[in-house]
Amino acid sequence: MSLLPRSALARHHPGVVVRKVRGPEPVRAVHTAVREASPRQPPVRGLLDALRDVALRDVARRTAAPARS
Repeated sequence: MSLLPRSALARHHPGVVVRKVRGPEPVRAVHTAVREASPRQPPVRGLLDALRDVALRDVARRTAAPARS
């Protein structure tokens, strides 16, 4: 048994069973540290923007109202 973030599930072995952990669902924090001048460099800015976008999507997914049937 192993716990993996959703991002690690892009590919998984066909014999592996994937289950969502619930009640409570695990969360993780991602922090970045960069030199003062680094955020102005396009590659660093791109990485920071991508990390922020993923985090915002995850927050939106977690706070969205459950689907009703």
